[in-house]
Amino acid sequence: MRTMPEEETSSHFVGISKGRMEGLSDGIFAFAMTLLVLGIAIPPIQGTPLPIDLDDILFSLTTGFIHYVIAFLILSGMWVSHHYLTDKMPHTDRNFLRLNMLVLLFIALIPFSTLLVGDFSGVPLANIVFEANLLIVGGIIATQWWYITRNPFLLRDGITAEYMRTGIYKALVTPAISVIGILLSVGGMAYTTWVYLFVPLGIYLAGKAAQK
Repeated sequence: MRTMPEEETSSHFVGISKGRMEGLSDGIFAFAMTLLVLGIAIPPIQGTPLPIDLDDILFSLTTGFIHYVIAFLILSGMWVSHHYLTDKMPHTDRNFLRLNMLVLLFIALIPFSTLLVGDFSGVPLANIVFEANLLIVGGIIATQWWYITRNPFLLRDGITAEYMRTGIYKALVTPAISVIGILLSVGGMAYTTWVYLFVPLGIYLAGKAAQK
């Protein structure tokens, strides 16, 4: 990879270590992933005739649990993509830091959009909010990969163009599937979040396509 001259590099360096950026990012990813479980809330039982049918209560939580799993797995994949990228960076610059803060802004919203779609999964608007949230986060992470390929002075030596291309392709999978989900929701379909079941297949195919 091209090494930028010292005087040019210093104009981009923000004076904040990459380690602090990664620490903040990991913390918000972990916080958002932990908050997801709050979307699986046991309904209030006051005024409910006794004995309470626990089977019915657990069944009523099924939708919330499914969306918890979907959001957790997607967040996990986004964290892995983010980690694979920042691990190859010796330092950061102002633009990348701004992109990173934007990512964290919308990651912190994922517990809310997951709770919304869990409670109103049959309502297309709730699905759109959830899918748009994932579209924005995934889109910004893909933009970070693209930005680094355009600014190779932010990469460690020895990182290949194929590695970066594969990262971009894989990062684009969740945004692409989110667009499909939004279009289906706009068309009036409910429960469109099931489209995220195709994310693993999409990532596999993206990896194959990047190697061609």
